[in-house]
Amino acid sequence: MIGKIFVSYHHESIDKAMEIVNNLEEMGLKCWIAPRDVDFDYAADIVDAISKSSIMLVLIDKGVFESVHVLNELEQAYKYYKENTLTIIPIFLEDVRLNPSMDYYLHRIQSLMAFDKGLAPLIVELRDKIVKAQEAIEKGFAPRNDGLPPLSSDVPVSVSATQVIYQAPGEFSQSERLSNRYYDVDDKYEKRRLKAEGEVLRRFEKGVFDDLSKDREHMNGLITCCMYSHAIMDKLDLAKFDKILGFCYNEKAVYEANYEFKNENVNFYHLDMEDDEMGERLMEYMEKMGIEKFDYIDITMGFIDWKNPFGVLRTLKKYMAKDCRIFVRDVDDGVVMYYPDKDRSFRTFKGFYSRDTLAGYRHSGRRIYSYFKKIKAKNIDLVHSGIDVSDMTEEEKEKMFFAYFGFIPNDFKILARQEPDNKEIAEINEWLEEHYDNLEEEFMDDSFFFNAGYFIYAIHM
Repeated sequence: MIGKIFVSYHHESIDKAMEIVNNLEEMGLKCWIAPRDVDFDYAADIVDAISKSSIMLVLIDKGVFESVHVLNELEQAYKYYKENTLTIIPIFLEDVRLNPSMDYYLHRIQSLMAFDKGLAPLIVELRDKIVKAQEAIEKGFAPRNDGLPPLSSDVPVSVSATQVIYQAPGEFSQSERLSNRYYDVDDKYEKRRLKAEGEVLRRFEKGVFDDLSKDREHMNGLITCCMYSHAIMDKLDLAKFDKILGFCYNEKAVYEANYEFKNENVNFYHLDMEDDEMGERLMEYMEKMGIEKFDYIDITMGFIDWKNPFGVLRTLKKYMAKDCRIFVRDVDDGVVMYYPDKDRSFRTFKGFYSRDTLAGYRHSGRRIYSYFKKIKAKNIDLVHSGIDVSDMTEEEKEKMFFAYFGFIPNDFKILARQEPDNKEIAEINEWLEEHYDNLEEEFMDDSFFFNAGYFIYAIHM
């Protein structure tokens, strides 16, 4: 069976792209093309579609060389090409020469020429090529069309330093640090939760950034984790930055961030901040972008997942400029307050946090001060110790509930799939099924008070 066909094109070629798609789909071949097939989130849906495709068509004309999006899509697809799970087929709609960026990916790949024969004969040739590529995939060897051996030995495929430490919920204690590398942009539920969290916290975070940067210009910035890049980038005044360098342990999140924000002054790379070679790789990327030191660093939800936060900060300090400014957002469930809790449902719910082995270390907020003291920060200002709902609109309260409580049902469904015979996990899921909607109803009552455990720091080195 032939897998999905992803079509990458410059927007000026939309008519030709749709003509190709319509012809292929009339032959029974399923295509994915934006914007027709975008569902929830443009960048995330593209990442997801590429990961689930077995063929990528790259339509090449004069305009494609000006398209950051096409190059980003090609970069994302190339790793699957190296892993021998996807075939890339360039189609020249015009007689043009590849620019260096696209030539890097396509120079060894045999192309189809549409400009000298028209689209009608191209479609037949294209269908045959797609069928042969799929047969190669199903036989278990590389869908290559460049006459070379499989790429699996050409270039080492980078493996994320992911690490999920799992213990049975009854044995888990939040006195232990937990490194969580679960998140994936393919999880659209969690993506919506992070979006809601970013939106409800934006007005608090924007004010902290503005204070940190009010007397600064021409900054070089570092983002330590771009898991949901909009939540970070939206609070920044980009005019204050010369360069911004960002990282994430999740490759798809990096692609998504680059899809939305990459330009000559902003770039994101795949790197876990606790990688053994983090310092060396950080220097390499800084040199690429012409950055000597960082004037501003964003650490959004980093401490919650790092097993050795002091080690990360000690390494980062080597690359901080004098009077570097640092924004930190993390959580500490020790400051969570809820009232009234008539039937103790919120107290019961909060108890699930310590049993959620995908949730990270949820007492990080209180320890951040001591970490920065150890690296000799000059000023450590805890701007927000909790964010309460007292002056929030109804829409903001809905987002707050989803942001601070929504991960629990999602995580325990995942844990149930991992541990189908675990009775405690099954009982928690049953309780959530029965009570979660009632929790939200109580939360939205005008008389209900809630203080979430978000900690936001403004730090001067």
